Amino acid sequence: MFYFTIAGVLSSVSMGKYETAIVLPKKNIDGTIMVSIGLVLSVLSGIFLSLIFVFFHSELLNLFNLTEIEQKPALGLIIFLMLSYNVYIVFDNWLNRVENFSLMAKGKVMQKSITIIISLALSSLGHFALSIGRIIGQTLTAIIFWAKSRDVKWNQGGYKNAISELKRVAIEYNHFPLYLLPSSLANKFSNNIPNLLLGKYFSFDATGYYAWSFR
Repeated sequence: MFYFTIAGVLSSVSMGKYETAIVLPKKNIDGTIMVSIGLVLSVLSGIFLSLIFVFFHSELLNLFNLTEIEQKPALGLIIFLMLSYNVYIVFDNWLNRVENFSLMAKGKVMQKSITIIISLALSSLGHFALSIGRIIGQTLTAIIFWAKSRDVKWNQGGYKNAISELKRVAIEYNHFPLYLLPSSLANKFSNNIPNLLLGKYFSFDATGYYAWSFR
């Protein structure tokens, strides 16, 4: 649960809340560009976090109260948890835009089922199993969402300069990162402060017990 908390906070800021705007544009071409913005920002955030984890290795060990053995897989899992969730939520919002609610519901059930099955199969890995299960579940579901959307003309209307189009739509909807992002981040922190403190000063098991009891 500690990994989920960190990844959840990072996910809430990594796409600048542009993912929530996917359903808004009147034109489908702008909606597909919004999908691209979310995916590009996710990749850039993943690269940025990887660099932070490399250059601030010791500081992160102390901050998260991780041992040297736990640190490498833990920080890697946090990045992949964030990326898998971001990709999943981007395509989930796209399905919401095109009103494919049936696939959204099936995907949710499938994602949960895959997570449980993988977590049980890898239970010998301890608390890492649940993180790996969620990463695989979210990634496979996102791939299926994308595969079911392959008939969508992602370049509908045509545009010569992809970067300029990304900039145009990003500027048009810049009120999302400007106004929605700070409140979303504050909300995430306020809801997850107990998990963060328990993860730092107690064991990950204690964090997990608290999170499940709170739910």
